[in-house]
Amino acid sequence: KAEASYREGIEIFTKAGDRGGVAAEYSGLGDIAAARGEGAARTEYERAIKTRSELGLQALVAASKLAYGTYLLGVAPREAEPLLKEAAATFREVKDRDREAWAVGFLGRAQLALGRRDEALRTIDAARAIGDRAAYFRARLTFQINQAVVQASSGRPDDVERARKTLASLLQEAVDHGMVNRQIELRLELGRVERLSPATAAAGKTRLQGVAKDAKARQFHAIAKAAAAALAS
Repeated sequence: KAEASYREGIEIFTKAGDRGGVAAEYSGLGDIAAARGEGAARTEYERAIKTRSELGLQALVAASKLAYGTYLLGVAPREAEPLLKEAAATFREVKDRDREAWAVGFLGRAQLALGRRDEALRTIDAARAIGDRAAYFRARLTFQINQAVVQASSGRPDDVERARKTLASLLQEAVDHGMVNRQIELRLELGRVERLSPATAAAGKTRLQGVAKDAKARQFHAIAKAAAAALAS
């Protein structure tokens, strides 16, 4: 239903000559495709970026780059990195601290995925002041998730345990706020971290199995694939 609504919106905005509205619908379609793990997300996000760029809507261009870069993290982190850097720079310029924290957190994840852990740590540390104080709860939550994942990547027991506790606390916050989609993302990240420690590996396996099942039922295919990959590793 959501996809049909966005496509209908494209037709309506196109007839009205509202290119900004069309770009917003492209972005919405990108979000749906990204959640499903579909390659069509590329096309839709690129359309949104192109249209918003032509209209000079730089903050919205940055928002599209952030969404696109986040999607690419699990597909092509090398492509994700410049998009997230550009998004963070724009948000910094327009003093949107919350979305800057959001972008920088994922930038650290991209650097980690590319095997540059020390750089990822520096990126996260440099943004800690804005990330931990983000006014928007979802921005703070996202930054702290990424911070914990980068921390746990050292594999050291103390780092893994600190990250596990952070993610468990954030999961409870998401439950308290009724953030259903964030809960499944946090369960995925927590399960991955739990698998890093012999003491919690069994619990992590069980958690990831639940994530894979629930994500598939909700058609969050990207998360389902990520959980399956974590179980296979």
